[in-house]
Amino acid sequence: MCLSCRGNGPICVECGMSAPELFKTLDCGIIKIAHCKVCQEVVDKYVEFDPVIILLDVLLFKPQAYRHVLFNMDIKFQWKLCVICLLCAAYLKWAFNHMPAESDSSVLPFLQYALQIDFYIMMLLAAIDLAAYLGGISIACQVYAAITKTSVEQRLPVIHSAIILSYTGKLLVVPAVVWGQTNILVCFWLTELFIFTFVSQSLRVTLSCSRLTVASILLAGYLSEIGASQLGRVLQQSLIDR
Repeated sequence: MCLSCRGNGPICVECGMSAPELFKTLDCGIIKIAHCKVCQEVVDKYVEFDPVIILLDVLLFKPQAYRHVLFNMDIKFQWKLCVICLLCAAYLKWAFNHMPAESDSSVLPFLQYALQIDFYIMMLLAAIDLAAYLGGISIACQVYAAITKTSVEQRLPVIHSAIILSYTGKLLVVPAVVWGQTNILVCFWLTELFIFTFVSQSLRVTLSCSRLTVASILLAGYLSEIGASQLGRVLQQSLIDR
């Protein structure tokens, strides 16, 4: 599918083509669901669905649900969510760096971590990692656009929102760390798998590209994040030495 065929407005969740509207309000007050002129299907069936059903379909990685959330919903809280996710990421970094011994099952509570200056250093490092990840994916998308001779400028904010929404998976690891559950690393890697799959599906529905292209874009993002993480360790050590 050509990216230039898509505008900034709503899109059909079935075929991904742009649509003038999701529904029509008739004079008598009746709401009529709009149909796509390309595939003849309902433009967005999720406008009638309960949010719980939409969430379940997102967790099942259905592309229709991702198109609804990313294109047909007016999400304005992603940057507030970003701050919460950075706090959680900082807490996880600190917790993994100060993992208690097996004989010591005590784990310091979140507020006690927050009172230490190292926690804010970890938050700075988490912000650098996220910025590098976003930057790497953005550059890879620009390269993809140059190769395919398409435009992705209008798609980048959607991709950034998808990445920030995917980072909510890190919230699931925090209770396991706070309560001192076993197999914390397993929970962490399952969360990373969820983030990877979420972003992969978001890129596929946003760019309409192959799995190989999505894997290449994600590889660029992860390489940027790894590089930023290594730089962050140097920065952390220099701050601690002071």
